[in-house]
Amino acid sequence: MKQAQSIRSLALDLLIQRERGHGDITDLVKGAFAADAAGESARDRAFLKQLTVGTVERLITLDALIDRLASAPVRSQKPTVRNALRMGAYQILYMDGVADHAAVDESVQLVKTRLSVKPAGFVNAILRRIVRERERFLQEIDEADPPVRYSLPPYLWELFEKERGRAQAERICASFFVPRDLTIRPDPRLLKDAERYDEWERALAQAVPGLRHHPMLPQFLQLPDPGDLRRLPGYAEGCFTVQDAAGALAVAAAGIRPEDRVLDVCAAPGGKSLYAAALLNDPSQLLARDVSEEKCARLRENAERMRLSGMQIEVFDATLFDYSAVEGYDVVLCDLPCSGYGVLGRKPEIRYRAGEAQTESLVRLQRDILSNAARYVRPGGTLIYSTCTVSRAENEDNAAWLASEYPYRLTDWMDAELPGSIRGAVRDGCLQILPGEQESDGFFIARFRRTE
Repeated sequence: MKQAQSIRSLALDLLIQRERGHGDITDLVKGAFAADAAGESARDRAFLKQLTVGTVERLITLDALIDRLASAPVRSQKPTVRNALRMGAYQILYMDGVADHAAVDESVQLVKTRLSVKPAGFVNAILRRIVRERERFLQEIDEADPPVRYSLPPYLWELFEKERGRAQAERICASFFVPRDLTIRPDPRLLKDAERYDEWERALAQAVPGLRHHPMLPQFLQLPDPGDLRRLPGYAEGCFTVQDAAGALAVAAAGIRPEDRVLDVCAAPGGKSLYAAALLNDPSQLLARDVSEEKCARLRENAERMRLSGMQIEVFDATLFDYSAVEGYDVVLCDLPCSGYGVLGRKPEIRYRAGEAQTESLVRLQRDILSNAARYVRPGGTLIYSTCTVSRAENEDNAAWLASEYPYRLTDWMDAELPGSIRGAVRDGCLQILPGEQESDGFFIARFRRTE
């Protein structure tokens, strides 16, 4: 194992980089893993991820506490000081496996090494007080107003409470802090070969203790953090891909037939396209588009690994109208850019970008894309609109708008292969899964039939 000090030093570097606008913390951690900065140890990597992502996730809560205890407010402290304080406080309050003396001493040493003795003493005094009064501070956090308790901007809490009611808003926010296993989708073609599938699942279970079937979609599998996916049995052979179960429902809802022609207008990172292509007679019946070559390159790489290289993949801006695509597809998938409030448990940075102006901008973008996509579906065909958020403006309101502006009607999901618990939750052609429900991300799906 790398020395704990070096892992904490790397964590501090990543938090400062994030603060300087060099990327979201989840992306910065992935970059550190790719560069092997955290070493080969799965324990080191897990510690780095929990410390950095957890600190950012609890930022509002931590800053509120530090502001109470410090003579200088967080915003006026040097980046090294405030991020060392945040890291130390997070370890003391939320990382049960970390000894208090390690959280304090090593945070202090980082500041002393990078700055001087005086700011190190400042950090030492605050962290030692948090250790002494930890239980009182935790109770006060539990009794604080929801934005501080759940580390949310007031706008986001008010949105959840207004649209879902206080009790449901509390459940949504609490779910963001519940650790979730990784979900993978076995290739549908592999599932048809029972002997080969059983052999692969046994090998996977040996490699990842704790493997289990997803309660909502039993053909999907859930894994405790497996580390480097590329080392898992079947990865190179394309036996599986990472995909949240809720997102996969958008493909299931479409009721895709083997002979259909399918268009995915905003395909990256590609989970839905790969799933849909595997259901077709030939993957070339699917066209996957996204706005940049970088995103399409990633999709091509995954398609090659999943033995679906026949898929058509091209760079195209979905806000531009494609006359050649008019009425050319049986199924059009529109999983569109959104606020992402359904995946806050995995992408904590999203909360700090939330705001009314952002929502309004996203709704305009979504409607621009839907206006184009609506004309690509053949008469009698299916359009699926989906997002990974819980904002009514982006979900139910957009669905009602599309049905009122274009020759579409929201329709049932009778030909979709769905578990009973989900089928019963579909209302007027729409399904809203809230974060934490069904052990999945928050997700919205609306299914439309073109009537003209």
